[in-house]
Amino acid sequence: MNMEKMKKWMELTSQYQNNDFWNKIFTNHSPNQFFNLNDDFPLHDVYQNESHIGVIIELPGIHPDHVQLSLHTPSHLLIKGDSKPLFPSEKEIKKERFYGEFERILLLPEPADANELDVKFHQGLLTIFYPRKNKSVPYRTNT
Repeated sequence: MNMEKMKKWMELTSQYQNNDFWNKIFTNHSPNQFFNLNDDFPLHDVYQNESHIGVIIELPGIHPDHVQLSLHTPSHLLIKGDSKPLFPSEKEIKKERFYGEFERILLLPEPADANELDVKFHQGLLTIFYPRKNKSVPYRTNT
């Protein structure tokens, strides 16, 4: 990002504001929030052993009814939903958590069949397990 161009743009746009618009924006919000596309939400881990693949997805504070899960392709898991603030009518003083609609496609290490997915939601974690198809391929380890 060219910071000089950004600075000129902010100076130009401030000419059309009646008040100290940009200072208020950056006082209440971090500049990073404007450029964060939430490509990493929700966070997830993938595990495998000799017989199964497991995916754990963090969905803190999100009701299971607000989450949709499907196989986009046999090797791509689509998760989408809506994260709503607990206090929507209150003025926020600090905001680090993500709120709003989200959609993410997760690459699975091996293809899955939708009817073989074992999906559970417990304490803000969505767990998905399915059997490995090619058990002769060695599973990955962290070594």
